[in-house]
Amino acid sequence: MNTEHKRVLVSSQNNSAVDNVLTKFKDMKSIQMLRLGQELKISSDVQPFMFVNRITELEERIAGAIRGTDQESGKGNRRYR
Repeated sequence: MNTEHKRVLVSSQNNSAVDNVLTKFKDMKSIQMLRLGQELKISSDVQPFMFVNRITELEERIAGAIRGTDQESGKGNRRYR
């Protein structure tokens, strides 16, 4: 397993080119992606990676931790109490 943390910036004049790259990697949980741009020009396949959606996801995880529940399993999570 490669433990090096590397970063890659993908940019293009064409929004669909960036979306095509992200679509290829979207199922890889080990890769963290962030998609910047205008929502209307971003493919629905990669909209979950938009900044606003990533922030919403983080807020939900934090709220679940504060409530003491693991949202994936529904079990209590004492680690955050």
